[in-house]
Amino acid sequence: MLSHLWLIQLCIVAVLSNSEREEFAFLCPVVKNLPPSVREQCIESQIVIRDCKEKKYGENCAELIKQCVTITGAPPVTIGGSGQYRVASSLRDCIKKGGYMGYCSNFTTHENCIKWKDECAPSEAAEKKDENSLEVFPETFSQCFKSQVVMQQCMNEGEEECSKIEKECVDALGTPPVTTAANGAYQMAAPLHRCIENGGWMKMCSTWINATICERWKQECSRDKDAEPPTNFSQCIQTQTVMLQCKLEFGDKCKALQEECVAATYAPTAYVDANPPIFTSETIRCVQRKMAKGL
Repeated sequence: MLSHLWLIQLCIVAVLSNSEREEFAFLCPVVKNLPPSVREQCIESQIVIRDCKEKKYGENCAELIKQCVTITGAPPVTIGGSGQYRVASSLRDCIKKGGYMGYCSNFTTHENCIKWKDECAPSEAAEKKDENSLEVFPETFSQCFKSQVVMQQCMNEGEEECSKIEKECVDALGTPPVTTAANGAYQMAAPLHRCIENGGWMKMCSTWINATICERWKQECSRDKDAEPPTNFSQCIQTQTVMLQCKLEFGDKCKALQEECVAATYAPTAYVDANPPIFTSETIRCVQRKMAKGL
């Protein structure tokens, strides 16, 4: 009898869930060439924001969303052309979990969440306006919080393996190494987050291009430091990355763009004509800016 009741309850939940999704389906139409998961995420976003405003937090919903933007570092909620809410997955999850403690529990223990909050948001920064309001976190919180999450995941692989991953990422990206603040919090440059999270530069590289290309870049950029011109590994890797991104996005137009940036930034010919070519940081930023503007 109990099993029958359980089955009935399960069916009711399924029906309610389907009716909720149908309610928002018109805001999230099927788009050709996009996977069904994109539409599902859109529908989920509508449900989460609706529940936040109407069922759970009422007037405090706006504060919760603001807190979650600060915690996750995600873009704020926007509204699309059809009136649908656009919400990044991390922000959606944070809102659904009711803010910091719920969201943090996805990654670590309750004790660690409290510890990380104390480290990343000192008491003078994480404060309440009044008893009914939510904590206000400093703008730097998401960067610090992400660093703790990433390093915990890394250390789970073992201290020695984590050190190898960190070194591989620092060498490839040219960032300062991970450091520890006086209060014990890990500190790192934002580009290291994704690299360490992926288990190193080679694995990160292989998530968006062929692993064979990543290996070739690694070999080409690891030339003898006494070679002419001498090779800066991170600068070389960044050059190959931005050149490929440009070529994939803009095709034949990319060569003219690169030449324009080389001339504008007075990049040394010896490096530009090297095999593989190596751009200066200024040249790389120039190419990235022009790509962002659509050439």
